[in-house]
Formats: sequence, C-alpha cells, structure tokens
Amino acid sequence: MPTQTPKMRMASAKHAANITKRGNVPQSRLVKEDNELPISNTTLAILLFVVVGSAIVGALASISTPTTQ
Repeated sequence: MPTQTPKMRMASAKHAANITKRGNVPQSRLVKEDNELPISNTTLAILLFVVVGSAIVGALASISTPTTQ
C-alpha cells in the first residue's frame, strides 16, 4: 500500500467526519414543503362554480331538447 502524503492525509482527515454525518442535514439546508394551494380559496370556489354550473346547465339542456327518431 502506498504511503499517504501529508496533503492526502489532511484531506482524508478533513472529510472523515462526513462518513458519520450522512443523512443528518441541517434544517437550513432542507427543502421546505409548501402545503398551501397555488391559488386562493376564492378563486377555487369561482372555478368550481363555473365548472359545476356549466355541467348542470349542459345536462339540463340535453334533457330538455327533444330527440327525433
């Protein structure tokens, strides 16, 4: 086995602590999860009203239209 140079020995000692610290990431480095919706509740309510309302109007229109055979 070749002998280590002082430079290699210093680098090895410097990074040896990383082996025992794997998985222990400081809180400042963690990605924070954002649990909020990308749109506001009011916008979501208006969107649901338009979508559901148009589906109901479409269903009523198709029921009331007479069909010919």
